[in-house]
Amino acid sequence: MKTTLNLQERERPAVQSREIFLSLRRLTKIYGETRANSNISFDIHCGEVIGLVGANGAGKSTLVQSISGLVRPDEGELVFGPEASRPEHFTRSDAQVRGIRTVFQEHSLSPNLSAVENFLIEYSSGTDRRWRAQMRAMATESLQSIFPHTRIDLNCPVEQLPLAERQMIEIARAACDPRLRLLILDEPTSSLDARQSESLRAFVRRRARDGVSFIFISHKLKEVIHLTDRFVVLKNGTLVSQGDTRDSSIEHLLREMGTTATTGVHRSIRKCVQESAGTCGLRMAETDASNGLGHPLEILKGEVVGLAGLEGNGQSQMLREILRQARVQGPLIAERGLTASFVTGDRVEEGILPGLSVLKNTLVSLVAKTPWLTPISPRAEREAAARFLNDLGVPDDRFDAKITEMSGGNQQKALMVRPLLIGADILLLDDPTRGVDVQTKRQIYELIHRSADDGRIVVWYSSEDTEFHQCDRVLVLHDQRIVKELRHDEIGEQAILDASFSHVADHGTDERVDDRREWSTVAIGALPFLVLALVYGAIVLLNPAAASGFGLSLLLTAAINLVFVALGQMFIVSGAQIDLGAGPFAALVSVIAATLMPAFPLAGIAAILALVCLYIGLGAAIVVNALPSLVVTLGASFVWLGVGHTLLPTPGGTSPEWLVKMFDFDLPFLSTPLVLILLPAILAWGVSRSRLGVALLGFGRNPGALVKSGWSAIGNQAVRYGIAAAFITVGGLSMTALNNAADVNSGSSLTLLSVATVVIGGCPLHGGVMRPFSVAAGAITLSLVGTLLGSLGVSTSYTAAIQGGLLLGLLLVQVLERKVAR
Repeated sequence: MKTTLNLQERERPAVQSREIFLSLRRLTKIYGETRANSNISFDIHCGEVIGLVGANGAGKSTLVQSISGLVRPDEGELVFGPEASRPEHFTRSDAQVRGIRTVFQEHSLSPNLSAVENFLIEYSSGTDRRWRAQMRAMATESLQSIFPHTRIDLNCPVEQLPLAERQMIEIARAACDPRLRLLILDEPTSSLDARQSESLRAFVRRRARDGVSFIFISHKLKEVIHLTDRFVVLKNGTLVSQGDTRDSSIEHLLREMGTTATTGVHRSIRKCVQESAGTCGLRMAETDASNGLGHPLEILKGEVVGLAGLEGNGQSQMLREILRQARVQGPLIAERGLTASFVTGDRVEEGILPGLSVLKNTLVSLVAKTPWLTPISPRAEREAAARFLNDLGVPDDRFDAKITEMSGGNQQKALMVRPLLIGADILLLDDPTRGVDVQTKRQIYELIHRSADDGRIVVWYSSEDTEFHQCDRVLVLHDQRIVKELRHDEIGEQAILDASFSHVADHGTDERVDDRREWSTVAIGALPFLVLALVYGAIVLLNPAAASGFGLSLLLTAAINLVFVALGQMFIVSGAQIDLGAGPFAALVSVIAATLMPAFPLAGIAAILALVCLYIGLGAAIVVNALPSLVVTLGASFVWLGVGHTLLPTPGGTSPEWLVKMFDFDLPFLSTPLVLILLPAILAWGVSRSRLGVALLGFGRNPGALVKSGWSAIGNQAVRYGIAAAFITVGGLSMTALNNAADVNSGSSLTLLSVATVVIGGCPLHGGVMRPFSVAAGAITLSLVGTLLGSLGVSTSYTAAIQGGLLLGLLLVQVLERKVAR
């Protein structure tokens, strides 16, 4: 199979209509003293493809966010035909209703969700029980219409997919909107290979003929020239030029942007050999599984070696394997003591530390390499970093700015400096110029060449074949193996394409990897049930009466309170938060039920409802004020305990009769405690499988992605804490009903036990996962530990220690399972 990309002939579709879809008039956005956008005005016609270009920091992202309803400009207006809309009233939902969809440069998918679930949070109403099948059909159809012959595992969490597949899913999700009128593509081909990029361009041409408008943002100016009808150039937040691309050229756009063309100087390998005396740094034997050349492969010091081939064929994996072998001094490292450093192109997920400044992001590797207790000189560190940052065009007055306030190009510069500060011998570059402007690319090229001239080995994967002209050699990979080596004048885009496609067969995702992932997911979810079976089996062996219906009910009764509280905690943890007041909150509910409810039922119910509202308010305050949940809920726990002690200083009170009946009923052939455990687990599972539950999971790992999809962060938090409060409240009521009394101190242990139960249930503390049945099984297991110790004749004072050991053991097993899955 062979594909030829024809960018020499103009690909631009003819504008189908002079009807104006959207007019931007004097849009201005100011951040402090910075005018991100200033008086920007232009029209977008139906069926028109506009190329929006400019250097990093020119104001493109702010403009895109304004059109998408994510940013509210300070001045100007958006005009849809005869209707003008003030930007301050134009929201993300308004943009979607008008058919405006955006594919952002930094991916806006929820990484813990599958492709199907990412489509769900964007489109499904969630009222149809068959939504998964519907969203799967929609995702499949959209992907095939844009990227034919591409097979992606739609059930796999997108964080486990290659970057190109994530990019394709995001494009397909935005493009399949039946109301689509304007599609904004921000660096859409930055992670795609040549074939995938051509498929996307063909889609744009087709849809433009149907009257859909496009804003195409790219630093690949050849694409802009040959695909778009009109160009718009931004510089320093101002529109400096616009015109018909038929009358333009790459050189013209570069001049308008205020930069110059990047030279494609090809460094000769002979120069590298002379300077380094041919010293070998990396050696791959002929028998190595990654070497399909049929002969040993050596990479010399001072070489720049490119890794090419279709995206997802092992380039990034090879870089990471070199890094791993450098750390353990494996056989791939030809000379002992060589060190390696990895630079990612996936800045958001793997690169930057969002809470730190540019300088601290640059110095993080240097600090990590500094011996313990070694005094650190901030001045010396600043001077060391400044040598490299200044060469890359980052001024001193931007060193202390937050890294997230910088453009993508400047963020990447900080990442590029890290290995140079620690003096790494091998630079491993994983598409480092993805989504950066021409000027920044040139600076990175110069930095790469200087590093090689200093005797470093540079191994460089790029998704842009034109960049391989900067290399001494290019290794083309297919199916995790090197299948072609190109040297000197052999290096060229067509030669790389030919080598890439010559080994292509129509195949999908590596089924072995999928099997490992699926096995790991099942194993982590099943582990709590296995441990529960072992603990219960041991109890039955020691005391056969525990196997009777009465014995089982007695054992399960002790777990009911913890199950409810742990399920409530699970919803909080799924949002990457922890409630340190869950136990005291349940205890306070129990106290109210035992004191106010018997004599004043309505007053007691009102008090509990007010408590739930206060709990929801705390959750909303955490988001609105960006407060740490640990601090807020810890402070709240003292309030819950204080109020509880005031209402009931010593254990006592009594349960209303109707409350006792809620937790003490008879069912034929069913154990009442078992029903009380299964019912909340089923309810929690139902919520987690709904559209709302999927959104809750998405917010747990990437809140920004859900906000870009039109969801409210505050509303989500309120719902999350409302659901958690409902479960924890019922847990508090069960404490009163089952004990026929209340004790404010009875919830003291429930907080940490609920967190431990959630972790045992396979829900990581970084959020994004719910496993209600596994959490329920973990709660039962922890509650049975005391019974098991009693059966063994061991003091129950060891219960906490055994529970902690069980938690650590299960955590270790989960870590090992995830490593196997990789």
